[in-house]
Formats: sequence, structure tokens, C-alpha cells
Amino acid sequence: MSGLVNTILGGPSGGEGRVKVYRPKVEVKLLKMVQRREGQAERYSAAEREIDLTPFLGDVGGIRTTKNLYEAAGGFSISFSDQRHPKTLDTVAAMVEPMDAIEIRGAREPHRYAGQKLPLIMRGWVSDVERAEAIGQDGTPQRTVTIQGQDAGKFWLIHQVIYEIAYLQDVPFLDLFRMQAATGVDVSFMPVSQFITQLTERIVNDKVRKLSAFSSQQVKPFRVSATVTEGIASATTVASVQGPIWQIAEIFADRPWNELFIEDEEEGPLVRFRPTPCRSLAGDFIMPGATDPGRVDIDADAVVALGLKRSDAQVANFFWVPPGGSMLDTSALVNTATLQRGAPLDQQHGNNRPELYGVRRMQVQTRLLPDGLSGLPSRAPTEAGRRQGGRTVVLWHEKRAAELKAMNRDNAVFEGGSATLRGSEELKVGRYLRLTRGDLTSEAYMTRVSHNISPMQAWTTQVSLERGTGFIERTKRRQTAYFAETTRGPYSQ
Repeated sequence: MSGLVNTILGGPSGGEGRVKVYRPKVEVKLLKMVQRREGQAERYSAAEREIDLTPFLGDVGGIRTTKNLYEAAGGFSISFSDQRHPKTLDTVAAMVEPMDAIEIRGAREPHRYAGQKLPLIMRGWVSDVERAEAIGQDGTPQRTVTIQGQDAGKFWLIHQVIYEIAYLQDVPFLDLFRMQAATGVDVSFMPVSQFITQLTERIVNDKVRKLSAFSSQQVKPFRVSATVTEGIASATTVASVQGPIWQIAEIFADRPWNELFIEDEEEGPLVRFRPTPCRSLAGDFIMPGATDPGRVDIDADAVVALGLKRSDAQVANFFWVPPGGSMLDTSALVNTATLQRGAPLDQQHGNNRPELYGVRRMQVQTRLLPDGLSGLPSRAPTEAGRRQGGRTVVLWHEKRAAELKAMNRDNAVFEGGSATLRGSEELKVGRYLRLTRGDLTSEAYMTRVSHNISPMQAWTTQVSLERGTGFIERTKRRQTAYFAETTRGPYSQ
């Protein structure tokens, strides 16, 4: 039985109350891409392309998915007792191959999705399959199958830029344009959102199309949501970089000013590139163009464990954004002009005063150029052009430093930590978690989400939290918040 059951319980005074009893539902499907014949990989040609693994989970199986905002790919692990498949009459482990696809769906209240597919938790690709065998103390054999893999971010990791391959394939190019020759990405200066879009569509989706052709199974291409409006990128500035495509994308993501991550959606994986949605103490977005990423509302009843702390570890009052390697002879200009204006200093703000915390520097490098440049300032054809280009670069670095300061000057009062929550498909990275305890409401940003599902037993979700406002909300109250947070919920007893 799945869904929501309203159980009638007698209250302490003889009255009746209703308690929600959750019966989560989960589904795991294997999508065959690869067939192994006599030890060799080939296109999967059997009729049954979709294999339901849900029945094999039983009551001892387990599913774990993990997604981190700062990593290219999320991961999954599925384990269950080894069983014989009714059609092949062989172990289920023999049916799974690396680069087969896995879909994991689930819902805490499945009745809400009657007649529809359950929400997608993760769509990924198998990396390894293990069949572990042991003999128990009672002499009974124990066999377990474990399938592990990564979400669609795996494509960005396994496909790499290797210039030696271009040499071997006799691809003509000048050293300065190796990136263009190896990938097809334009070398001209372009808005950074356009650059990320080209990486996705010209490189990664090309690999997706080739996999689809090999497997005769439609693989959904990456879509792009790139909303960063500031900053210019050029492939020439990373002409010598080799490695995973994600490594190149990260260089121009320009964290912490922007976010770059991949989300699983029904229509296919989405590359999300956006200004970081940090809020100030007043609740306003700091970065230009940042928008509300959405939130998940929970109350104290959904919290299994919560640990938050404030620290001075990330306190700074000197914010410095040095020129990147692409700035060439403008480095001295940026350094001198910025220091003369005193722009990096922030020593009169209450939450990072040097009298309390000492003089601390936060230094982050930007790899982007200011809008409007068509080339590096040092290559401008006239002296006037060089001066104007240099001034543009100086102002860009000062602006980046001001934004870095705005995002980090109040680190002493924001909370960070982790929470274990009642499992829910709505909990995802890149959203705010808004917690209401009694009459006190606060929020924090979710940067890591791990679902742990034991079918027919339990579903919990661990989240990592940043920029929590719990302490800030407490300081706004004229009366103690201790009693306000215990007016309702489990702490009101």
C-alpha cells in the first residue's frame, strides 16, 4: 500500500487527532545501452530495453543519491540481494553494463502523482556493478549486487580535450587556436553565457548524439539555462588547458560570483549557469541579475537532526581580486589603481571589524574580462586605446571585489552546517530550505543533498547548508526567541 494514511489517535483528554503516516514509493529502472557478447561490447539489440529493478530491492535493498552544487556530477548507489532474473535465469548483475542508464524516481506522498510518473530524483549512467559473495556464520551464502554510477555530469568528466589526439588525426591548427581546432568552440571574445552554451551544444551534446547512434536508444541532450549577463570569455585564455570538458567550463564559471551545475529534469539534463543567489542581511540579492532559486518549506516535525554553527573562519575585511593570467601587462595598472583608491578595504563594518577579528584578506581571481572588450588592452592599436582598455579592466576588478565584499562581509553572523530531514523529492541543491519552528522562521541555502532510501522502511535526506539566517532572525526579536521556537511542534512538550 502506498500513499497517505490518516490515522485516528485518541488525545490525552479523550479527544481525537490526525497524524500523517507516510508511505513513500520508489521506482528504479535500468535502460539498456550496451550488450556484451563473447566479452565484447556492442549495440544492445534485445527487445527488452527497459528493465524494472524495483521488485529486486525487496525490504533489504537500499538506494543512495548524492548531489553537490560544487561538483560536476552527482552519484548513486543501488544495492539489493542477488536474485535470478525470471527471463534470463541468470543473476541480475549479469544484465548490467557500465554506461547503461539508470532512472530513480520517488515520492513521499505518491498519491499526489496519481496517473503520472513519479518525480525524477536522478537519471544517471552506470560506472560499475559488483556482485559480492560471502558465507555467513550459519553457513548460509550471502550475495549482494551493488550498482554505482553518476548522473549526466559524467559526460562532462569522461570526455576530455586532449590535443595530442588532434595531432594524431592531422587536424591543422595554430597553437593559439588549439581549443577551436579540438572542440569547435569560437576563439573570439564572447559573453560568458554564450561560451558555456557553445561548450554544451558543440562538444557535450555531440558526444550524446554519438552515444545515441551507438545504442539505438534515445539519450536526451543537455539543455542550457545561462542567465549570467556580465563578463566576457575567450577560449584563447585557456589554449593550453587539457582535461575534462567540465574543467574548462569551471574556469569560466567564475565562482563565487556565479554558479554552474547540472540538474536532472524530466525533459533532460539542464546545465544551469546563473549569478549566485546570495542575499544580504536585508534580504536583497547581491549579484546583478540574480533571481529567486526557489525554496522548500518544512517545519520542525520534518527535522531528524540539525547542527548549525557560526564561525569567524571565513571573516575578511580586505577583499582582493587580482588580475588573471590573461591580463598581461595590465596587472600593474590594476594593482596600483585599485590600492590607491582603497577599494579593497572594509574595516568599518560591524561584522568584520579588524579590532575584533584582525586584518584578514580574502583573495579570489576572476577569469573573465569586462563587457565591451574585443581584445586584451595591451593589444589596443593606439595609446588612447590602451588607456581606455586598461581603465575598463581596472573598473571590472574593482566591481568584482565590491561584489566579493558584499557576499562575505557578514560571514560571522550567517550559519552553516547540516541537517537530516524527513526524505522528500523536493529537496534539491541550489534552493533555499525554509524552516519554521514554532513562531520562528529562518532559511539556509542547500549546497549538498543526499537521499537515503530503504524501500518499505525509511527515507531520510541529509543536506549541507550555507548562509543560514537563524541567528539573524533571533537578533531581530525584542523578546527571547527560545520560547518562540517551542510554541509548536516536538519541542513544545
